[in-house]
Amino acid sequence: MNLIKVRRTRANIDEPAVRLSNGRFHFNSRFAKDAELSKYQFVEYHYDPDKRIIAFDFFIEKQPSDSFKLGNNKTNNFRSSMGEFLPKQNWIASVMNFPDSTMRSFVAAQIGRNRWKIDLRPSFEFRVNTADRLEIDDSACGIYRYIRNDEVVYIGKGNIRNRLGDKTRQNWDFDVVEYSLIRDEDRQFYWEAYWIDLHRERHQKLPVYNLIRGQKKQKQN
Repeated sequence: MNLIKVRRTRANIDEPAVRLSNGRFHFNSRFAKDAELSKYQFVEYHYDPDKRIIAFDFFIEKQPSDSFKLGNNKTNNFRSSMGEFLPKQNWIASVMNFPDSTMRSFVAAQIGRNRWKIDLRPSFEFRVNTADRLEIDDSACGIYRYIRNDEVVYIGKGNIRNRLGDKTRQNWDFDVVEYSLIRDEDRQFYWEAYWIDLHRERHQKLPVYNLIRGQKKQKQN
């Protein structure tokens, strides 16, 4: 019996979470309560693009030049601007482009007295037409998906350029490759499965070439 594991793809409503929207970070009410945001007026950002981490340090008083104002409204929802730099990071901008707000929301974890962090999911921030495949670095590894007329027809992992040259894919019909760079192979496995599961959840089916390859593997077994 081949049972499919249900993979959680979004934050629960009762978890502290941060949502990216319109050039701002929005901290939900649970986050505001757990982090005691009502005590603070300013926030600093730190980030690690390789691990896709954004960290938040909260302060009562303004810090020299690098802090941003922490705002709130009557419903106790807090927010802060991303500034001019963060949206220019393609791994962040790709997340903000999702029309579904649940895909722009991330569970937050406390990692210090007044420091919290979120881990962004790799969201296929690089995009190349198949005719321009040589623009992809031959050492680029991570997760990728093939697009045909805005439809995702395959999701995979590994060396992006080498996989494109696979002889078994020469007759596949797609015109765009989107990918994220991920060095760690275990993380490649995890995020490949994440995006496949999400596609199945939303469309009630696998991408067409994932389905065909899966059927071939079953026959071989």
